[in-house]
Amino acid sequence: MYNYPLTSWSIHAGSTNYAGFDEEAIESWFGVSHSMAQQYFLEATVICANAMHISKAVDGFHKIIEELRRVPGAVLVEEQIAKIDQSRRNLGVG
Repeated sequence: MYNYPLTSWSIHAGSTNYAGFDEEAIESWFGVSHSMAQQYFLEATVICANAMHISKAVDGFHKIIEELRRVPGAVLVEEQIAKIDQSRRNLGVG
């Protein structure tokens, strides 16, 4: 797992993990951590659903999981579009 060193440091270092970080760096680390947590949650859901045969009982289970994997990216794109549109309105451009 490529992010093992990051998560290990965060768990074992406690608050020293982000000591000296500015606000932007802390927000960035929060975003990375949140992204990993979402990924882990979905993977754990699939593992449990497969073990309990729920994935076979729910029509389109794997398609639903794939759609859920795309949600964070879709939200980010929507937010970026909204910011661009707001900037254009502020500048009086189309």
